[in-house]
Amino acid sequence: MRRLDLLLLLAALGSLGCGDNAGDGSGGSASTGGTDGAGGTASGGDTSSGGEDGSGGEDGSGGEDGSGGQDGTGGQDGGGEACESGYTAGAATLYPFPFDNCGAIEGLEDLEDASFRDLTLSEPVAPGEAYAFSAEMESSAGTWEVYGATEKCGEAGELLDRIEVPADGVVCHEVTPTEETYSHLIWVWYVAAQQGDTTFCAGGTCPGR
Repeated sequence: MRRLDLLLLLAALGSLGCGDNAGDGSGGSASTGGTDGAGGTASGGDTSSGGEDGSGGEDGSGGEDGSGGQDGTGGQDGGGEACESGYTAGAATLYPFPFDNCGAIEGLEDLEDASFRDLTLSEPVAPGEAYAFSAEMESSAGTWEVYGATEKCGEAGELLDRIEVPADGVVCHEVTPTEETYSHLIWVWYVAAQQGDTTFCAGGTCPGR
């Protein structure tokens, strides 16, 4: 009887030992469950690559730049440029030589509202030869003409040049006689003007003409 009781007691103790293993580290919630470092919001949500960065918005390439708008290339040129291949004389040295004022000019009596200047050439200009002169003028817009002559303020020969010039600019005449050799040029003004520095170009030309 005692032996049987001892066996039963041992069996009962064995059952208690197996029940104690129910809540050990292999059951329930392990360390791999729940919320770990790989889950949640560690890799989600807003990252540093989102939102606005330096490449967006307004940059230096937009808006207005120096290539737009109005430039110095526009407006009136004042009628021309000084003749080429010559020398320039100051306004105070022009009268009474080589320029001088004339009264009536034979052959040009019918011109209305005209005044006349004579230019004595340093060398006569013959048919087929070129001569040019230019002057800085303060004037209103108007017409300018040049005739040939063989003496100071003398009878007008052929019309050698006629130009239309805007106000306040450079008047440049280029002449090439076809009929006669001239030692003087009769310069006809149709507007009131003030003559400035003047350039003389024997054999020269007026740019752009």
